[in-house]
Amino acid sequence: GYKRPKAYVYVDNLPRNAANKILRRVLRDQAIAARDGGCEDAVYHPVGAS
Repeated sequence: GYKRPKAYVYVDNLPRNAANKILRRVLRDQAIAARDGGCEDAVYHPVGAS
């Protein structure tokens, strides 16, 4: 559908730097690894799947 995410990636903890800001690059890399099946820290759940 229009402007709907293709999938959700669930993680236990968000990666943060020393200033407590979220490390978006690391988060993106985890999402890609979860999609490809290479990340144990994240769960990939496609939209529309049960």
